[in-house]
Amino acid sequence: MRSTMTLIAIALAATLAACGPSAQEQADKVKAEASKAAEAAANAAKAAAKATEEAAKRAADAAKDAASAASTAASQAGQAAADQAKASADAASAAAKSAASSAGQATKDAGQAAASATQAGAEKTKAGAEAAVQAAKDAAKK
Repeated sequence: MRSTMTLIAIALAATLAACGPSAQEQADKVKAEASKAAEAAANAAKAAAKATEEAAKRAADAAKDAASAASTAASQAGQAAADQAKASADAASAAAKSAASSAGQATKDAGQAAASATQAGAEKTKAGAEAAVQAAKDAAKK
């Protein structure tokens, strides 16, 4: 950029030199203007470098924030899965306890029914035996 501006300044100086005695003054003016333009270009390049640096820093910060958010989301998803697994295990445990309790009650009811049936059978057997004894007594009297 500076070399281009320098060439332009030289060309203008040569052109003005060919124009007469005030050409030297014009050439000095052109040279001063070219120097200002080169300085402005250098300042613009510095500003562009600084802007690029700031943009890179902002991009790095945004990437860091995104990574942090992704990590937090993954952690929350893992915790939710663990909570769901615990809830499922608790529900399964409660269902198993309920089934065991129901099975225990059914076994108790079946035992009571068997005891009642045994008692009824024993009573019928006793009544039958008593009837047979009475029949035998009646038969012996005859």
